[in-house]
Amino acid sequence: MLPTLWIEFLAVASVGSGITLMLALWYLRSESQKVRDQALALLHANTWNEFDALRLPAAAWPILQKHFVGLTVEYEWFGMRRSEQFGPVDTLGQGKEMLTRNLAVGDITINLFVWQKRLRGEQRYFAGTLWEIFVLLLQMDLWIKSATISGALEQSSKALTFVRHDAKNYIQLVSLLMGDIGRLQPPGGQEWSQALAPIVKRMQDVVPMMEARSKALLAGLGRGETESANKQALDIAEVLAGLAEAYDLRYTIQGSGRVLADPRVLGSIVENLLKNFSDHGDPAQTLEILITTGPSIQIDFTQINHRLPDAATLLHLFEPFWTTSSAGLGLGLYQARLQAREQGGDLSVSMPDTQSLRFHLSFPSATAGVM
Repeated sequence: MLPTLWIEFLAVASVGSGITLMLALWYLRSESQKVRDQALALLHANTWNEFDALRLPAAAWPILQKHFVGLTVEYEWFGMRRSEQFGPVDTLGQGKEMLTRNLAVGDITINLFVWQKRLRGEQRYFAGTLWEIFVLLLQMDLWIKSATISGALEQSSKALTFVRHDAKNYIQLVSLLMGDIGRLQPPGGQEWSQALAPIVKRMQDVVPMMEARSKALLAGLGRGETESANKQALDIAEVLAGLAEAYDLRYTIQGSGRVLADPRVLGSIVENLLKNFSDHGDPAQTLEILITTGPSIQIDFTQINHRLPDAATLLHLFEPFWTTSSAGLGLGLYQARLQAREQGGDLSVSMPDTQSLRFHLSFPSATAGVM
């Protein structure tokens, strides 16, 4: 009798265990399908946003928030910085487990901070899997961005080889024309003299500087882009004033100093900055230039501009091939920052208020260079 009872008990227990196991498997299968669908949703979101690492976090958060409390993303994008936060602020960091990740490719760095819900067992595993998929997608987007830019820069470098000769001929022609303009005198008639005198005076003021820039550019084209002239001690206020006059900008310059730089490279950097203000700034406003001396020379360019782009657009300011102008290549500021760093300085930007844009350009001091 006793063995029979044991057999019946074991049979019932086996059936119960089988049912429990089936329910557990059904539950795990159901949850894994949910995570699979969420992973596919992340993939689709990345595709719909054109593999843009800047747009992916916002698109992914509605999916991630099923497993996480909050997400903070810090960008350093070609020298520009911005942070985004997703999720209610009052829940961030209150005893929740935080996961961090740092992604860096070329001139782009992204720091991720995510706060995980109080999860146990399989839910914790599923959340971790989804998080890793999101991070991998973000990393992939950065690789795509880097490869695209590298390919475009390589093609631009090849194209430069073909246009260098034509550019040299063009600059020589412009130099000859400027020489003729520099010798121009108003005609004899009094009315013509009065009308043309200011124009001729302005041309004669600008032409010497333009002739010097033409000679420097010709020398640079003859050497090639990879070669550089010897660095020289240059009066930065004089360089700034000459180029600002050429771009017909309203400007003021405070301070003075001598920088140690390649004249051709310094001229290229300043031209790119002033051209940016000329093309995108407010012509009614004065460009204020402040020169501060020290171990390095700091030059701050500030202009009030009521048409400033939003923070998301400003993040792309130094990104190569990114431009809001149909006529631009999107290389001017990227090139200026790269050249400044190669000369031992730097170029950055800030917004002191909602209606001002300030560029910060630094160069080694000629005094410090001599010492």
